[in-house]
Amino acid sequence: MLLPKGVLAATWIPFAVVLVVELLLCIAFVQYFASRKRRECGSFLVCIFGLLVALLSSSILPIDIFLVSFAKDDRGHFKEWASSNQSRSEITEIMQYVYYGFYGLDMLFVFLVLPFAFFYNQNRDEYDEELNHMSSRCMSALKWTVAFVIVAAGLLVLGALIPLREAPGSNSTIHDLTWIIPELGNNKGENSIALVVNIFTTLGIFFLCFYGAYGMAAMPVSWVFGKLSLQSTRDDLITSEQALKVRIEAARARGRGEREVNRMMGEMEDVRRQLNLLDQMEAKCCSNCFLFFRPFQLLFGLLFLALSLFIVSIIVTTKYDLLS
Repeated sequence: MLLPKGVLAATWIPFAVVLVVELLLCIAFVQYFASRKRRECGSFLVCIFGLLVALLSSSILPIDIFLVSFAKDDRGHFKEWASSNQSRSEITEIMQYVYYGFYGLDMLFVFLVLPFAFFYNQNRDEYDEELNHMSSRCMSALKWTVAFVIVAAGLLVLGALIPLREAPGSNSTIHDLTWIIPELGNNKGENSIALVVNIFTTLGIFFLCFYGAYGMAAMPVSWVFGKLSLQSTRDDLITSEQALKVRIEAARARGRGEREVNRMMGEMEDVRRQLNLLDQMEAKCCSNCFLFFRPFQLLFGLLFLALSLFIVSIIVTTKYDLLS
């Protein structure tokens, strides 16, 4: 290895620090949004590491930029350790393997780990013990995961063949596809990974535009109008609890299945749990302190709403100028 140890330390030690910080953020994020009632250790870990891999895949771009800029001095010339083509080729090769490694992990999670974890937990039934056996849940999850694996294989083959570096011979027929074999080895998987990453990027931009636009509209409106008071929430929960009691009694009187009664009993337990949380919130002194921050919430809500409208007006006028 021709790269000095100081260069490697200045590159990967900050990356290790970023990895630890992002891991802690992922744990806190998943812990905050995870369901306390239906939490499983496997799905909890899959969510954490899936989010971590996605964040790290974006974090390697600054590392790439740092290596390129760190190889030159203030005058724009290559430093002594980066003056040879072999050193620069080594930097390129290292970053290429890092990109391939993280993009491969992204593909592994998207097409294998996340689908399996999702369908494994989707088949869970709290009131049917036969469906809760690990073997039945694994077999059901594998059936759907195989479909994702087939899609991944199709995309990889499609990316390897498009664009063709060497056109097939004029004598090739549909039964003579031997020209595909060298074509798959020419690009060494670069086109396949590029196609899958571009598809991920396109879908990510779509969801970012959709959910970002919704968030920029919903957050200011919720801040302006505020949330329901604790008393209003309590009244709604008490009404729901009474309605569930009536439905449970009616279901038992009609002799319906025990499974449906158990499901409504579970809903009633959720309602009572929320009532207990409201009692705990009302017992805390800080619950009344939010009234002091209500004017600031209203002010920032109006400011963010004006900012959202301003951004929308800029986009509309820009597109109008392009069309005209």
